[in-house]
Parts: sequence; C-alpha cells; structure tokens
Amino acid sequence: MIKAFHRPDTLDEALALKKQFAADAVWMAGGSKLNAKPSISSAEIAISLSQLALDQIQSTETALEIGATASLQSLIDHPQIPAALSDALGQMFSRNLRNQATLGGEIALADQHSVVLPALLALNAELVLAQGNNVSLKKYIAEKSDQLILQIRLPLNIKACFSHKISNTCSAKPMVCVAVALTHDDQLKIGLSGVGPLLDLTLAATTEIEAIVLAVKEAIAPESDFIGGAEAKSYLAGVLVSRLVEKALAEQVLSEEAK
Repeated sequence: MIKAFHRPDTLDEALALKKQFAADAVWMAGGSKLNAKPSISSAEIAISLSQLALDQIQSTETALEIGATASLQSLIDHPQIPAALSDALGQMFSRNLRNQATLGGEIALADQHSVVLPALLALNAELVLAQGNNVSLKKYIAEKSDQLILQIRLPLNIKACFSHKISNTCSAKPMVCVAVALTHDDQLKIGLSGVGPLLDLTLAATTEIEAIVLAVKEAIAPESDFIGGAEAKSYLAGVLVSRLVEKALAEQVLSEEAK
C-alpha cells in the first residue's frame, strides 16, 4: 500500500530518491496497475515520473522514439505509430485505462498475457534506460530488469507488421496474442503472449509456413487454466502465426508490385 508520494522535478532527483528508498519505492507513471490485482505493488513509497517530460514522441532517420510515460491512447492517436502497435493498443478495451496506462509501465509490468508486448517484440523494440545504457526489450524482459525506462525506440526497418489476439470477451485476458513483423533484411520477427513466458522468435522469411508453426509450437509452454486448455492455446497460436506470416508476406508482394 502506498503511504508516501514523491514528485521529483528532475531525473537526477528521481534517481536519488530511488537510491535512497531502494526496494521500498516504486516508479509511478500512469499508475493504472500499481494498486490493482494481480500486479499490486508491495512498495510503500511512490516516485512519480509526471514532471520528467518523458511523454514525447519523435521520429529520427532510423527509429521512432517514444517516451516511456506516453499514454497508450496518445500512441493510438499519433499518426507515426505503426499500425500493428496501434491495433494492439486498441485491444486494451477501456479508453479510460488507455488514457492512464503508459507504454513504459506496460513494459515494466511484463504481463505474460499482454496484448501490447508481442507487437513491441515483433517490432524489435529497444529501450533507453536511465543508467545510460540501451537494451533490447527481449533482454529487459528476460532479465526481469527493474531499471527505469526513459524511452522506447522502434527501428524503421519494418516492411510489414500485424497483430491479433483471441480472447473470450473484449475485456478478458487473451488466450493467445501474436504479432508478426517482416524486416527489410527479410527476417520474420514473431512475438507471442498467453502461451507461457513472453516469447520472441526470429526466422528467415523463406522458411516454410509449416516449419514456422512447428518452431513456434516447440518454443511455447501453454498451461491449461480458466482462460483455455493448453492444447487449444497451442493450436490457436499456430493458426494465428500462420495467418499473420502469410499476411505479412502478401503485404510485401503488394508493396513491391506498387513500385
């Protein structure tokens, strides 16, 4: 339960507070998940990021740079956000929640049923951290890092990207969520959630669809729960991956024919 609240004006001040209170303090951006089960925090001190101007969105020659405290709804409304990410963000059913939740917060939570993280994994997102280093989203999740995220960088080397989820209702956690991206160097980036730990696979675009589906099914570890059975999740993951890979490759053909 949060008992104390700090709103630093600078990043240095924020980092000093975190160093002072250590595990007793938690970063607070939108706060949509901070006091909500199952992600409720045990920390008693909140350090707000609201004054640090970390909500900017800008494009460079090589990447789209998104501030960590940019709200999910602001990303949907932004014209430069990739369609697959915008679609994934829109699958979070409540606009009120999207206005509160932030992209950095969704990453820090690393929910295994996230509808956002598969798209970010497929888009090969890179994180700029407060300590001055950059890491891939995949590494940040794998290491269960708690370093403060300042910015999310999306490389502009994507030919096509699509995302889709299957859930029992619009507000339910997804049974399976899949995103597939095709890069300019003809690699397929596949992100999945709902089938065990968050998963990121990279395969050559020339790989046969059947081999891609097999690789995915061998990599996932779905469990039966109230959302769905393990066999159903595995089957649906294969179906979604197959459809989205075919869609991405078809988009590439259309793009080349239009040139």
